[in-house]
Amino acid sequence: MMIKNRTKSEDKRRLILQAAVRLFVEHGFTQITMVKVAEHAGVSKQTVYSHFGNKEDLFAAAIEHKCLSLGLADSLHLEGELKTCLTLFALRFGSFITEDETLKTHKLCAFEANHLPQLAEIFFRLGPDVVISELSRYFAYKTEKGKLNTPEPRWAASQFLGMVMGEARLRAELNQMDERTLVEREQYLLNCVDMFLRAYQA
Repeated sequence: MMIKNRTKSEDKRRLILQAAVRLFVEHGFTQITMVKVAEHAGVSKQTVYSHFGNKEDLFAAAIEHKCLSLGLADSLHLEGELKTCLTLFALRFGSFITEDETLKTHKLCAFEANHLPQLAEIFFRLGPDVVISELSRYFAYKTEKGKLNTPEPRWAASQFLGMVMGEARLRAELNQMDERTLVEREQYLLNCVDMFLRAYQA
């Protein structure tokens, strides 16, 4: 009985987070209320408040939920083959950063940054900073094991992510994605991995 109750609560939390992500990115932070999220999730207002104390907590959890759903950390198996792990990471991250929902979330936080700086802080802390930190730890571990030579793992992580973003992310942000960029995307990402390894492989 206890397990059933816990699973039901987790299901409601997942529905709330999914609804919150959709609503925040489509309508902005200030236009959305906890009541609207409850309506779209198909739960009561009290249920939303029982899981999340206020709208900022809900926004933070929604951002974290979106990032965790990507499973980037699962790509970085510490004992896995270096090139295989980096390739999987690059393909997942490369796809994620050009998704419509991802782009809208980034634009929302950038737009609200001046009068709601806490949103930008939440987004960076639970989004980009998590990705950079995970990759940094992976590079530091591989350097310790003699597979990489990254004296500054965080710099290396930022360099790798910058390469992966490339032209496709810029085009996607400006709504200028073309067929050629999409067709060449995978080959470009494989090239990024090769270039990174030429620079940093021990």
